[in-house]
Amino acid sequence: MTQVPAFALLHGGGHGSWVREETVRALEARGAAVLALDVPGCGAKRGRETLELGVEAVADELLADIMASGLKV
Repeated sequence: MTQVPAFALLHGGGHGSWVREETVRALEARGAAVLALDVPGCGAKRGRETLELGVEAVADELLADIMASGLKV
């Protein structure tokens, strides 16, 4: 059984997962499993209060998002 390549993509500052839409489509067209993530306060998570979030909390949330998606990495 061949394993499908898997990618978790993260946007740059001030953007959201939407910025990776073209990349997601291109990778999926080649058979990859792809997840485009949003950090708190951006994209689908826009509007969330982030002043109290540290780097570790953001990383923990992104890891939880990956795990919840079922993406096999």
